Amino acid sequence: MRRLDKKALLAWEIYLCLAALLLTCLTLALYLVPFPFEMPIWIPRIFLVVWVAVCLFFGCVYLPLAYRRRSYGVVDGRLVVKGGVIYYSQKTMPLQSVKYVTTIRGPMEYLLNLTMLAVFSAGSFLVITGIRADEGEALKERLLSGK
Repeated sequence: MRRLDKKALLAWEIYLCLAALLLTCLTLALYLVPFPFEMPIWIPRIFLVVWVAVCLFFGCVYLPLAYRRRSYGVVDGRLVVKGGVIYYSQKTMPLQSVKYVTTIRGPMEYLLNLTMLAVFSAGSFLVITGIRADEGEALKERLLSGK
């Protein structure tokens, strides 16, 4: 079983920072946009405290745990993907049933040389995120060959 690339955690945390930036803009809008009624000053402050706490929880606890528990590999003719934070899951797919494999790369993945591999079979699919681009292409070829 292989672990995800270390840059996967960095990509997830960058996406979390972008979401936090959006929430910061919403908080500023609550302060600056005039409302037809007088809004108490504690409402934007509560919103700020809640989203900061949620972002800190995800950045410091949830994402590192998700990264450590995620692994993938080809074992005994099956593709196995393990992971989960609250609930542990192990998904398997026989290599003979693989019908279609695609790689997906967004802008952050291009910058960090990562890819996401989506593996489809009749009636199900598996997604492997945060693997290096060259490993993703090699795994794609291996899955399509059925070996």
